Amino acid sequence: HLMKPLGSPPSEGYPVVVGLHGLGGQGSDMLPIASAFTKEGIVFIAPSFGDYPPYPGLGPIDPMRVILEDASAQVPIDQDQVVFLGYSQGGTFAYRFSLYHPEWVSGVVTAGAPDLDDGTPTENIPYIFTWGELDGLQNNVLPESVYPLINQGYNVRYEIIPGAGHEVTLDAVEAAIAIIKP
Repeated sequence: HLMKPLGSPPSEGYPVVVGLHGLGGQGSDMLPIASAFTKEGIVFIAPSFGDYPPYPGLGPIDPMRVILEDASAQVPIDQDQVVFLGYSQGGTFAYRFSLYHPEWVSGVVTAGAPDLDDGTPTENIPYIFTWGELDGLQNNVLPESVYPLINQGYNVRYEIIPGAGHEVTLDAVEAAIAIIKP
C-alpha cells in the first residue's frame, strides 16, 4: 500500500513513513494510522510480508529495498526523510533494516518490538522504542538490547506508554512524525 498526501510534492520530495506489520500480518493492518501521516504531508507505505523467518534470518531485507526503490519511481521521495515505524515483529525488522540499509533510514520507531538484533546502528539515526505498559516484552528487550545501546551513546530513547498493551499507540505515531518534523 502506498498512500500519498494531497497536493504537490515538496521540491526535495515527500518524506516517508514505512509502516511494518507484525509477524503473520499484512500491510493493511497498518492502514488505520495512514491518515495521521498523509495529513502531515508524508507518504505512507505499508508493505505486506506475512510470515518470514524472524530468527535467524534477514527477513525481507531485499524486498523492502526494492519496495522503496519502486515507490521512489512512482512518487518523488526525499530519501533523507524515511522513517520506519514497526509494530511487534515489524519493529524488530525496522531495526534490522536500518542496520543493513542505513542509507534508506532517517529514523526508526518501534511499537512492541519483541527483540532487537545484535549489530551496530548508524550513529546519526534516531531510534525510539515504545511498549505499552501492559505489553511485558519490554522487560526483556530493555536490559538485553536497549540499555546497552544507550550506554554506548547511540541516539536511542524508549517510552513505556501507561495503560497500553501490545499495540501501535498514538505516542509511536507522533514519535515518527516528530523525527520528520521536529
